[in-house]
Amino acid sequence: MRYLLPLLILLCMPCSIYAQVTLNQGDYPATLSETDTLKRTTAASAFPSLSLTASGVWDMSTITDSTPILLNYRVFSLPYDYDDSTTTFRFVGYPYQGNIKSLVSSTSISEQGVFTYDTSYDIVALTISVGDSLFFPAQNITYSSGRKKVVFPAGYGSSWSSNYVSDFNFGLNYAFYSYHHTPGIVRSYVAESDSVTGWGKMRVPDIAGSPSPYWDVVQISSRIIRRDSFMLNDSAMPGAVLTGFGLYQGRPDTTYEQNYYRKGEYTPLASVAFRDAAFTQPYKAITHAQRLARLSVLNEQVQGDIRAYPNPLSGNSLTIIAPKASTLICYKLFNLSGVVVTEGQANLHDASGQINLPHNLSSGVYLLQITEDGNAISALGIQVNR
Repeated sequence: MRYLLPLLILLCMPCSIYAQVTLNQGDYPATLSETDTLKRTTAASAFPSLSLTASGVWDMSTITDSTPILLNYRVFSLPYDYDDSTTTFRFVGYPYQGNIKSLVSSTSISEQGVFTYDTSYDIVALTISVGDSLFFPAQNITYSSGRKKVVFPAGYGSSWSSNYVSDFNFGLNYAFYSYHHTPGIVRSYVAESDSVTGWGKMRVPDIAGSPSPYWDVVQISSRIIRRDSFMLNDSAMPGAVLTGFGLYQGRPDTTYEQNYYRKGEYTPLASVAFRDAAFTQPYKAITHAQRLARLSVLNEQVQGDIRAYPNPLSGNSLTIIAPKASTLICYKLFNLSGVVVTEGQANLHDASGQINLPHNLSSGVYLLQITEDGNAISALGIQVNR
C-alpha cells in the first residue's frame, strides 16, 4: 500500500515527455487550400520562458497582443507555391508592403524573394526641403539563392545555412544634391544559420485572446547577419546622404529569431525576435491564430477542414461546411479591431448549416470564429463586398 500512493500521484501528474516532433516533406500537402490567417503582433510584452529544450512546453498565450490583423496568405502564385500577402518592410524608417514568395520542394521550404507595391513618401522631415521625396517602385526582389526556412527532415539537432544576395530599387528626389528621380539600389548580403534547438508543445492566444490548445511544434533558432550597400546613380551613396538617412555601408546587422512550426504549416505558429545570441531576451513576437482547431491531448485528433461560402460575400447568408463537427456550432464575427459584430448558433444538417449576418454589415474583412462545446475549432477570414 505504501508504494501505491506515490504511483497514483505519479500517474495523475501531467506527462512532460512526448514523442519527438520532426518536420518531413511528407507532412506538407501537394495542393494549397488554406488562404487566410490571423496575425497578432506583440510589440512589447512580458514573455514566458522560451528555453532551447527537447520535450518543452511553451505558453505564449500569456503575452499581450495588439489588435488582430487579418491577412491573406498562402495564395497560389506561379512560379511559386504560395506567398504571404501584405507583409511590411522598412527602409530608412519608411514602411512598404510586399508579398514573400516561397517554394516547397522535396528538400526544404524556402523564401525566393519579395514582390513589393508602388509606394512614395514626402521626406521633408529628413531633408527640411519641401518637395523632396522617396519612392519605391513595384518590383520583384529575387534572392540569388533561396532562404531556407525549413530543411527536411527538420529533427532535433539538425542544422543548415543560407547565403543570398538581393537588390531593392528605390528613387530619390533631394533638391540640395540636385537629385531628381535619381535611381538607387540597396544591395543586401545575408548569411543565415538555422538549427532545430527544441521540440514540444506550444499554445498561443486565439482571436478572442483566450489560450489555444497545446500544439506539437518544432523550435527552429536562427541567426541572421545582414550587410547592406547603398548606391545612387550606380555609384556609392555619398557619405553626407548616408549620415542624413542614418545608414552605414556594409555594417553588419545581426538578428536572432525563434520560429515554432507545426506539421503541415508553411507559416510559423509563433515567430519571436531576441536581443541576444543565447535566446534569453525576447522583445517582439508574431503569433498566428490559423486553424486553431480543438486538440485532444490524448489522441491529438484535430477537427477536419471547415469552409464558408460564398467568400467574398455580397449577401447576408453564409453556408458553413464542417465535416467533423456535431449538429450544433456557435459563431462570432469579429471586425479587424477585434470587436464582435454578431454572434449566434447554427444547426448543421449533413455537415452543413446557414449563418445569417446583419444586413447593415459594411464592406471589409472580418474574422469568423466557430466553436463547438466551448472550444474554438476554426477561424475563417470573410471578405464582405457591398
